[in-house]
Amino acid sequence: MPCGRQHLQNLDDAVNGSAWTILLLTENFLRDTWCKFQFYTSLMNSVNRRHKYNSVIPMRPLNKPLPRERTPFALRTINALEEDSRGFPTQVERIFQESVYKIQQSVWREARSSVQRHFVS
Repeated sequence: MPCGRQHLQNLDDAVNGSAWTILLLTENFLRDTWCKFQFYTSLMNSVNRRHKYNSVIPMRPLNKPLPRERTPFALRTINALEEDSRGFPTQVERIFQESVYKIQQSVWREARSSVQRHFVS
């Protein structure tokens, strides 16, 4: 995070500057209030910004996964990547496509150009 900037602005920039946001659903995922805040912020961002649609990817790792019964309701509605699933490699290929990344990259460039034009004016 850049020094001297607000944490929320850094979080917003990180989420908006990413093609995907992976939520690693471990046992400790919901222990910290800050982690809960980041999770809800990322999820709301994917709903409110058209270019972020389907960009939040919950992933349940092989080691110390968050039990399903403790998974927040909002995340239960999204199919999580399950590292111990036989279909894991196929799911990863389907989700993380280069075409999606290129679309996101063009959005970043346009946003950056817009900011630069604003400061030049």
